[in-house]
This record gives sequence, C-alpha cells and structure tokens, in this order.
Amino acid sequence: MLGLGSSLTLSSTTEDIWAAKFLSLDGTNNTFAKVVNMQNLMGGISGDDADDVGNNFTLSFWVKPTWVMANASGNQSIAGTNASGDTSAENNVPLIAMGDTSTEVDRIRANYIIDTGGGSDRNRLQAQLASDGSNKNHDEWFLHSNNSQYTGTGSTLASNGVNTGWWHAGNTGNVNDQGFVHVVICRGTGEWLCYWNAQALGDEIDVDAGTVAMEESKIDELWIGKNFGNQSTVPGGYRDISIFKKQLDASDVAELYNSGEFWDVRGHSEVGNLGLYWPCNDTRELVQSASLELVGEGATFKTF
Repeated sequence: MLGLGSSLTLSSTTEDIWAAKFLSLDGTNNTFAKVVNMQNLMGGISGDDADDVGNNFTLSFWVKPTWVMANASGNQSIAGTNASGDTSAENNVPLIAMGDTSTEVDRIRANYIIDTGGGSDRNRLQAQLASDGSNKNHDEWFLHSNNSQYTGTGSTLASNGVNTGWWHAGNTGNVNDQGFVHVVICRGTGEWLCYWNAQALGDEIDVDAGTVAMEESKIDELWIGKNFGNQSTVPGGYRDISIFKKQLDASDVAELYNSGEFWDVRGHSEVGNLGLYWPCNDTRELVQSASLELVGEGATFKTF
C-alpha cells in the first residue's frame, strides 16, 4: 500500500521495480478516472482544524497533453465528449478536481482554461478553491507571454492557427523525455502558486471573490479528466498524482520534479505530509481505504 503519514514502508515489489505505466484517457464518452471514498483521506490531506482543506495544500501531478486543438477563428477549443456522449468542442481541459459531485461546489480544481466560449482567449492554468460560485480563492497564469520562458509554448498566441502559444498535442511546450509536464498548484492561506517543471509561473491573475467556507464532509470524489460542471470528458495522460497537507516551497517542488525523471514520491523529504499518492501504474496504487476507478473503455494504463 502506498504511504500516508510519517511511518511508511515500501513493499518489495515497488522497491525493486518502479512504475512503468501511465493513465491514458482518450476523451470518449464518459471516460475518466476517479478516486472515491475521499472522506477516508481527509485526515491525510487536510489540516487539524475542521473544514480547512485547501489551506496549507499542494497538488502535484504529471500531465501529457494529448488533447487536440483545431484551427478556429475567434473561439479556440479542443475535441472532447459532452455529457450526452456526442463529440463536442470544449473550452477548458479539466485536469484534476476534488469536491462534492452532487452540487459541483466545495471543490479544489486545476484546469487549463482555453477560451471563454465567446471568443475571448485565455490560455491559462487555473487553480481554484471554492465553497460555491460566489466564494472562491481563484488564480490563473498565462502559458504564453512572459511565462513562455518556462512553458515553451510560445510567447504569443497564433492569430491564424494554433502553432504557437496554445498548449495541446501539437504544441506540448517543455516536456520530459516521456512527453509529460510536471504541474504543481499550492497555497498556504493566501494566494495560489503554480509551477511548471519546477519553475514558478509569474503574472498571476487574481480572481478571488467573497469568503471561502468549505464543508469537508461534502467532498466525496476526485476526478481526473472530467469536468465537474458540464460533465464533459477530454483526453490526457497522467502520472504521479500526489497531495500534501502543506504548501511546498520551491526547493520541495524541485525535489518532486526530480530533473524531469519519474520517481517514487514516497522518498520525498516531506513524506510526513503526503496524504494521497497514486503513481497511475495500476488501480492498486492508492493510499488508505479510498479506491480508484477507471470509467469507460477509453481509460487504460499504457506502457511508455
């Protein structure tokens, strides 16, 4: 079993051979992955006070941008599948979200925001802690412009086409040898920070509103590759999803990034604050008694 807390033991199988697969989602009808029974994990990912999940918090994961973006004029989007199972043009890439699946609030999520749907470009990574639509701690970061020195997607958005600026399978940006980007979002009790391959993104856009009052007891699942709001699914590849009940600093994030090499995160110096860890090698590799489910035929584990 993968570890939680300060007392961790590596099994012989994971000591000798490390994970050689990744989670692959093809974005077809209702294809995604989810962690259920999230209440069993709250002690490991939340602080000592009630309803403070999202404070002193870090979400880390590797993502392979396999989503496809077609040329468009005025409204950029990627190919996905809507809640009815039909091919759809999606303006957001839902990366990872956890929260109340019945109300779609009391949530923490990381998204790639492409467009408003009304022709207004975004091209941003988004981190959000929200107790409802009006009360949220919400920050975004451009992938182009000044941050292109870290992302490698290009400094400007293509006015005709999607060959520069935009993040997708045809313009992956700076990735490791397996084609993955390491993304970290974290916060203490103030604004979110975001790292791309251990480099802190700048020019943060603050979209905070109201006062967040989370109800941890309502958080039931964590979704990968599916939108809490419109229930759409999109393609993507994932590795080494982990949550720490601490805001990791820049040196901690660099340790996680490990110069672009996948590794056993249980060896991290902050393992005592590691509350969830899933290498995405198979469904067995998950902490505590929460369980992982692959939904749809397009959710598989692939070898590099």
